[in-house]
Amino acid sequence: MTSTPVLKFAPFSSSADTAFWHSLSNRKLTDYRLSKEAQPIFASFATGHRPDMPARAAVSAESFERDPAAARVGQVYLMRGDLFNTNTLDEFKKADIAAMTQTCAGEIARAITSGDVLSDNSQLHRFVLLTFSDLKKYKFYYWFAFPALVPTDTPLTQLALQPIADSLTEEQMSAIAAGVTALCASTPTLSAFIVDMRGSDEDDGPAAAVLPLTDMAPEMFDDERVLFAVMDASGVAAHTSKHVKGVEKDSKGRLVPRVCDLAGTMDPTRLATTAVDLNLKLMRWRLMPSVDLERIAATKCLLLGAGTLGCNVARALLGWGVRHITFVDNGRVSFSNPVRQSLFQFEDCLDGGKPKAETAALRLRQIFPGVTTRGIVMSIPMAGHPVSPAAFPQTMANTRKLQSLISEHDVVFLLTDTREARWLPTVIAAAENKVCMTAALGFDTYVAMRHGHPSGPSGNMTTGCYFCNDGTAPQNSTRDRTLDQQCTVSRPGVSMIAAATVVELLISLMHHPQGVTVGLTDPSDDDASPMGAVPQQIRGSVSGFSSMLFAGHPFSHCIACSRKVVDLWQSDPERLLRDAVNDPKLLEDLTGITEMKALVDNLADIDIDIDISDDEAEAN
Repeated sequence: MTSTPVLKFAPFSSSADTAFWHSLSNRKLTDYRLSKEAQPIFASFATGHRPDMPARAAVSAESFERDPAAARVGQVYLMRGDLFNTNTLDEFKKADIAAMTQTCAGEIARAITSGDVLSDNSQLHRFVLLTFSDLKKYKFYYWFAFPALVPTDTPLTQLALQPIADSLTEEQMSAIAAGVTALCASTPTLSAFIVDMRGSDEDDGPAAAVLPLTDMAPEMFDDERVLFAVMDASGVAAHTSKHVKGVEKDSKGRLVPRVCDLAGTMDPTRLATTAVDLNLKLMRWRLMPSVDLERIAATKCLLLGAGTLGCNVARALLGWGVRHITFVDNGRVSFSNPVRQSLFQFEDCLDGGKPKAETAALRLRQIFPGVTTRGIVMSIPMAGHPVSPAAFPQTMANTRKLQSLISEHDVVFLLTDTREARWLPTVIAAAENKVCMTAALGFDTYVAMRHGHPSGPSGNMTTGCYFCNDGTAPQNSTRDRTLDQQCTVSRPGVSMIAAATVVELLISLMHHPQGVTVGLTDPSDDDASPMGAVPQQIRGSVSGFSSMLFAGHPFSHCIACSRKVVDLWQSDPERLLRDAVNDPKLLEDLTGITEMKALVDNLADIDIDIDISDDEAEAN
């Protein structure tokens, strides 16, 4: 007596490509964060053709698509799954994958008993994926489960397998292939269907029709011309396993999770980019959900000065994820620089020293290859520094180049050694309506401030600038200086504090509800923006380890940002520059400071007699 073979089922074997893990890491950082909710994903499989190949369920970057049509790539079939992404390795180890599998199997059973599978047969194929993403080490711990319902009553019997060509005609096979392709196009998650060949008996009837399960009718059940078809990913004729519970085993047949380590396979540049973004994106999880990292990364910053302040500002910007930084400086690296200027090394001082701007850009790329940076070796024309007629064309060429650079960037940082070198960039930034930030050092003091923007029909500035407190035009501060005045003599930590403060001020400004053009705000208002207060300037001292917040008002007679100066720059920049560099007193005449000084002098010459009566004197 021969026993009837029992129909058995082969388990799926998972396959996750590298793109899947990259997509998972990005979604973990930006979307899922700390969520423990099940996330819907897809896996794909193809019908089996080779007995020596296991039934393969693959996940890829497309598995995260919400639309099944977008998740289906090529001639494959889809199954729906639930992704459970844990937040710690301990949580992953303690997770009950068996219980998750049982829950999923229960959903399949309910879909069958309720008849929901007739309208959505994708519920027949389900899977569970439990993961933990170690985004610092680029290791991914995971465990797949493919729930299967094990019959407890009479087992299904397996009939003899036979090639489809032995039972169907070429015309019928072609019709079925075309029908399945069309049905999959409209239902990417198709896992079962009906093949109706009753029309082949009619002269004008179709050789075969492929129908969804919703078209099933009672009269089809006993008709041998109607077939019930399923997508079978296995090419194995008979599988020896008696029970398929669903939790995937490893390659050695053990019920343990697997690990995918991508650190050794990732491109170093891409690895660095991912690592830089990691800490920033983690801010969004709990501490600062509204931080606009995309806007920060897209901000183009121009650093005028590649010395002590310029190096430290660049490092702080890089830490915030700024991807576009340009340096402007005409100096060379000297032996005293590397210990204070963090982008330079000893070898940069040799042979007369390398250009600071170009070297700073080079070192920045070595720190983070993903940054777009360049160094411009150029002198900035300075008020009070006379220029001969022969040299003036070159000075104007530098001025036009500086104006072009400021126009190309979103933020300008004034970080030069001398005060007068900041005058022309301040004028141009005001005329171009650019965000302008200033950091300056004393021996044990510093200042970090933001300049204003033109507002309203009058074009008056919203806040003061670096020169708004000045009552005189800038002079040549480098003339007749002793050695201690020629060098930047300040306590070493002051530059780092100033650089960090001015960068943090910029980030807070970018997150203000009114944008970067916001005027004066309450310096003590910690709720001014999601990042906190947005003062106009911060002045600090390390001698008393204190800092103070100020609101610098715009000065209508300012020699840099007042309306008269900006208007003359826009109408006749050559005249303004010639006057400023050769005779800065003309700036005082232009802005009305000369007239104000004369008025003050006249008041000092007036004698004022005050007659106090005896009664008033006694009262006092």
